[in-house]
Amino acid sequence: MRWAFYCNDGSPIGVSPDDIDGRGVGGAELALMSLTRALCESGEDVVVYNDPIRPGVYNGVKYETRVRYDNQEDVFVLFRSPNPTLKVTHAAIRLFWSCDQYTQGVYSRDIFPFVDRIVCISPFHVEYHVTQSNAPRDKIGYIDLGVRVEDYDQQVERVPYRCIFCSVPDRGLAYMQHTWPLIIEAIPEATLVITSDYRLWGAVAPFNDGYRAAFVGVRGVDFMGCIPRPQLVQEQMKAEINSYPSVYQELFCLAIAECQVAGAVPITTAMGAIGTTLMRGTVMESMPAPRNWWYRQYAQKVVETLQNREAFPQLRAEMQSVARKRFDWHAIARQWVHLVETGGFPCV
Repeated sequence: MRWAFYCNDGSPIGVSPDDIDGRGVGGAELALMSLTRALCESGEDVVVYNDPIRPGVYNGVKYETRVRYDNQEDVFVLFRSPNPTLKVTHAAIRLFWSCDQYTQGVYSRDIFPFVDRIVCISPFHVEYHVTQSNAPRDKIGYIDLGVRVEDYDQQVERVPYRCIFCSVPDRGLAYMQHTWPLIIEAIPEATLVITSDYRLWGAVAPFNDGYRAAFVGVRGVDFMGCIPRPQLVQEQMKAEINSYPSVYQELFCLAIAECQVAGAVPITTAMGAIGTTLMRGTVMESMPAPRNWWYRQYAQKVVETLQNREAFPQLRAEMQSVARKRFDWHAIARQWVHLVETGGFPCV
């Protein structure tokens, strides 16, 4: 079948797969380019209409300008937000792939009446659209996001007592500022690597500087900020713990999925979809008052996990095994094909 993925103004307009290891891309962009590649590798004919800076064929997937849309596909996938092209497509199957809580437009008016299925990325995401956007339950379901597991097929030496924070800063980094001194007090050799800031989205000070300033001179902390993806993968594989005290209602949390594949055991909170994305690790209750008590509880869980050296190898191996199977983009591509062929969402 021929698949057309059509993107609206904004993300991910202008990107192409060579940006993944180059200037960097956000999670939704990475998902789009990873799924389309996996579909192509499974034998599907795929074109992405997103006005790339460098149109062309990448790993078998054609990236094209939107003015070249030819309305010849079997499957039309509208990505992330409304676009009037949805209403004129001749495709036999029309899907909406949502990776957001809200972007623009009125979904119940501009998208839902014109698609056969609404593809969300978690059970939490489904319920959000049903309750907030009036999505019809007979059309909506979810399919996981994936991880480029082949990126993690390398030997990287694990750093004992290493933690990593690799999510958007305002989703919990301020709380690491309070918990890290407690962790380092119990385990002086522990280290924390921070691999994200807002430069990936083109932001400048004060968005970045405030977070960096909070960790200046803090023992054991290396605030790398936004780094190239190959380096990010290596840092995830070096870490023993994915320390993410999330305060954000995650719709999936790609960082947690990636860290499970990498072998960095997540210690996080029950925010949004985190509980269904996490298969091994610790999900704590969301932050109650008083916060000082919660900070101590979180730090204690990190310390206990790091100090349990005998159980760590088995926990990591089990986590990586199930994560690689669940989050492999080729497995997820098969679920998309199943949806198109049967009209039903697979059990994931």
